[in-house]
Amino acid sequence: MKTYKLLSCIPAIKNKFTLKILFVAFVGIHVPLFAIIAYLSFSKLDAEDAWTIALLTLGFTLLATLITLFVLNSLLKPVMRAKQALNKYIKFAKVSDLPMNYTDEAGVLMHDVQTAINALEAHEERKLASLQLLSHDLQSPLRTTLGILDFIKEEKDPEFVKEHHLLIEESLQNQLSELEQVLSDLKKRRKTAEEHAEFEEIEMDKLWSDLQKRFSFALEKKNLRLQIASDVNQAILPLTAVQKSLNNIMSNAIKFSEEAGTLKLNCSKQNRNEIHISLKDEGKGFNPSDVAKIFQYDLSLAELSEVKESHSNGIGLSLCQTLMNNVGGEIIAQSEGPGKGATFTLVVPIKTSVASYIET
Repeated sequence: MKTYKLLSCIPAIKNKFTLKILFVAFVGIHVPLFAIIAYLSFSKLDAEDAWTIALLTLGFTLLATLITLFVLNSLLKPVMRAKQALNKYIKFAKVSDLPMNYTDEAGVLMHDVQTAINALEAHEERKLASLQLLSHDLQSPLRTTLGILDFIKEEKDPEFVKEHHLLIEESLQNQLSELEQVLSDLKKRRKTAEEHAEFEEIEMDKLWSDLQKRFSFALEKKNLRLQIASDVNQAILPLTAVQKSLNNIMSNAIKFSEEAGTLKLNCSKQNRNEIHISLKDEGKGFNPSDVAKIFQYDLSLAELSEVKESHSNGIGLSLCQTLMNNVGGEIIAQSEGPGKGATFTLVVPIKTSVASYIET
């Protein structure tokens, strides 16, 4: 750093790292020339011979200098590209495409810069997904509360009103707990380079019971029946991701179902490492060609003509996909067409040790 600091004191080159390299190279190349000129000045050679040698030496030295500086400047290009890539990402959020196959110092620098940019971009995407999830969770209790309030605003029976006030309170309390968990997860993610899924052991009957309890009012309001069939009693699974995804597809199934219909939930073991949780409704459905669209945040269900009227914001299914992908699972959507209902299946990874807990 002392040499770098010293060269930074020279006004002409203090703001350019490449000029510092070229300046040092220039001076170094001309040291022999200065020595030869000094020798000729004090030697006993004829003046004509001395001038000839001096001019030839000067000419070849300048030629060598130009070639050397050109090559050195080219060799500094990787450093300059790494610098430009960082500047573009910082100023314009533009992701570069630096080569990552070189193994010398400059190659390692480009590799590390590109890796850092990719990691930052992935972090930004996870942060955006978390903010979308938080936004989605904030909206859910408000919609539930407004629905209950609209349902009971003309009701005169005090017991009925009291019962539904308790439903509102319980719904808001559950959502508050979930939001606190989301905020806690966000804090944890700041301390780790990767997002790890927490697997928890749960009685599946409790999962179904909590689901029914949470959506009891919404099911009652549309006179919908929920049928549950499960051959899994206990499981060790990524509980938070499953609950949030299941809540979302349940909410969608109710939203897009006609009144007095039936929702069928099925849970089955596929192998030692995986279970499937599927929810089939008798609602609006969608064109099979739109399967890819409904998981895209910029399109999603909100952009499909058959569901625009529901005022869906299109975030939920995209978030479900993100949640399930983050834990090593996936979500699958199926429909035979508009008006023929839809089936959403959560492919849930489970711990290997869960085999002893599952009965078939």
